[in-house]
Amino acid sequence: MRIVSYNIKHGGLKREEAILRSLIVAKPDVIILQEAIYPHVVVWLAEQLDFPYFDCIRGSSVAFLSKIPPINYRWHQRPMIKTPFLQLDITNGLTIYGIHLTAMLSKWSEQKRAYEISQLMQIIAKHAKTHHLLIGDMNTIARGDNVIIGQMPLWLQIVIYISGGIQHIALDILIEEGYVDVFRHLNSDNNGYTIPTPSPNARLDYAFATISLIEHISSCSVMRQPNEVDEASDHYPLILDLEI
Repeated sequence: MRIVSYNIKHGGLKREEAILRSLIVAKPDVIILQEAIYPHVVVWLAEQLDFPYFDCIRGSSVAFLSKIPPINYRWHQRPMIKTPFLQLDITNGLTIYGIHLTAMLSKWSEQKRAYEISQLMQIIAKHAKTHHLLIGDMNTIARGDNVIIGQMPLWLQIVIYISGGIQHIALDILIEEGYVDVFRHLNSDNNGYTIPTPSPNARLDYAFATISLIEHISSCSVMRQPNEVDEASDHYPLILDLEI
């Protein structure tokens, strides 16, 4: 099973063809989209890709498309959280949680992300199967990752500086809960930068898996080809392969 996570930027308007060509090359079985705020774009992509199972919520960020019939799916809304979490139960006890956390590399937004993750942990405690995967645009930096701050916009460099540097609270919670950063686990020497195209300087897109699922995951990579990915969005897609 190949899972692709892709932030398509502002709903993908006027970039539908480039997004489609990128997804065709990726050859996914399940797609988790972020910033998928326009249902007609999601519907069009599903039709073009011949994915019979898909859904989204107008104005919300996270959507899914699948070749595999879902056993169940739902969105979880929580107080003071803008973007609901998607829960997608696929097969053989596998649950995928589609995530889009609050943006901005500041200590204040990091506190919001930590709250969002804490709420997600409560949801998972009630609903998750044995194997589950947390995947999406988490808008934060993993502890130990290298980031090229000097290539970021000046205003963002200033925000990071006055925040006391980049914070790691949100993803630290996941690590403390026993989740594994899949890309870093499989690619210890690769920076894994996913944003911005075409000259990325940071990794904001992640897949975190339960220990029970890690042994079933064969690869996790950032998709840098075809050339259409440079124009399709400001994020590169994240691709994960597993057998379950």
